Amino acid sequence: MPATNDINEGALGAFHIQMQTKPQLTMTNYNAFAMFEHNNTQKFMDTLFMEPGDFKFLHGQAHAYKGKYQAKQKEMVLDQQEKNEK
Repeated sequence: MPATNDINEGALGAFHIQMQTKPQLTMTNYNAFAMFEHNNTQKFMDTLFMEPGDFKFLHGQAHAYKGKYQAKQKEMVLDQQEKNEK
């Protein structure tokens, strides 16, 4: 056991701990979670999101981003498959 707890301090340590508890977590999702926590987004939402349309808009934005992200992932996989075939 290390003499200090340095491995668990800082951003890299937080990432290390998060990956131990949630190994399937993507880097994009980790970054989104970290930004949500760091920027106090929940407090912002509790203060300013008064109408159901606010949440519906946000959900739509997240859905659109997810579609773009999945398309990019698929493109990267196909590109890697082409490289492997060559």
